[in-house]
Amino acid sequence: MSAQLAEIADSRDRIEQMPQDAREMLIASNLEQADAWLRAALDVPSPDPRSIADYKVQVAAIEQMARQLRVSKDLQNNATKCIRRAERGVGVAIRKGQEDGVIATLADGASKREAHRGSNNTSVLDRASKPSPDEFASKAELHGNGAGIYHMTDDVSDEQFEEALAEAESEGNLSRANVVRKIKEPGEVREQLATRIAALAAEGYTSKQIASETGKHLDWVRKLARTRGITIPADIVTSRSHNLDAERMMTGAVEYTAAVADSLKMIDPNDLDPDDLTEWVKAIEKSARSILTTTRQMKEQNHA
Repeated sequence: MSAQLAEIADSRDRIEQMPQDAREMLIASNLEQADAWLRAALDVPSPDPRSIADYKVQVAAIEQMARQLRVSKDLQNNATKCIRRAERGVGVAIRKGQEDGVIATLADGASKREAHRGSNNTSVLDRASKPSPDEFASKAELHGNGAGIYHMTDDVSDEQFEEALAEAESEGNLSRANVVRKIKEPGEVREQLATRIAALAAEGYTSKQIASETGKHLDWVRKLARTRGITIPADIVTSRSHNLDAERMMTGAVEYTAAVADSLKMIDPNDLDPDDLTEWVKAIEKSARSILTTTRQMKEQNHA
C-alpha cells in the first residue's frame, strides 16, 4: 500500500491529464485502500511506527494533490481524515512500542544522556539504544502545544476519536487542533447531544431532520447514533418506501449498461464514418463519465 500511494503521489502529471471523474475515482479508491491498510497495520501485536509514519507522509502528498487539482470537497475531506488517522496511528504504535520496551520513554532518555557521558553500564547502554519517539514524528507533532498526536492517542478510544473526527468535519475544520478540541469536549455535552438525538428519533424525525435540528453534519449524527445504539425508525420507514423503486431502477440500469457494453464490443470501427465515430465516441465518453460520477457517489455514501 505504501508503495502504491508513493506512485500516485509521484504521478501528478499523468493524473492531471485524466478526466475529472477518472481522477477522482483513482484518488477515492486509493484513499479507501489506504484506510484499510492502516487498520491492518494497527491490528497486530506490535505496530511499526516507522512504516505508519512513511504512510502519513504519502497520504499528506495525496491530500495536497487533491486540493491543488480541486477535486470534490468530500474527497479532500477524506484525504485529510486519512492524515488525522495516520497521525493517531503513529501515536498508537509509539505507545505500544513503549509498553513493549522497544521504544524509548522519558526514563530511557536519562540513560541516553548517561551513555553519552561515557557510561559502560550494559543496562544503561541497552536502554540508550532504543529509538526515540521523535524519530517517527517531531516533538512539535507529538506534543503540539496541547494539541498533538499524543492528545489524539492517550486515553482516547477508537470510538471517541472517530466521533471527534466526524464532528470536526461537520464544522468544516479537520485541523488536528480542532479534532483534539472535540476529544477534550466535556462528556456531558456529547451525552446531551446523544439524548437529544434519541428523543428526536422517538418523535419520528429522520437522521437528516435531526442533523438540521442539532446543527450537526448528517454523517456525524448517523455515526453517533450507531455508536450509542440509537435506532432512528423514520430512516427505516423512508428506506423501505424507496427500496422497491430504487431496486427496480438499479437492476434495469445494470442490465442496460451490460447490454450496451456487449453491443459496443461487436462494432467494428472500420465500418463507421470517421466523423460520425468521433461524435459518437464523445457522447459515449460523456455518458461514461456521468455513470462513473454517480457510482462513485453511491460507493462513498455506502461507506459513510
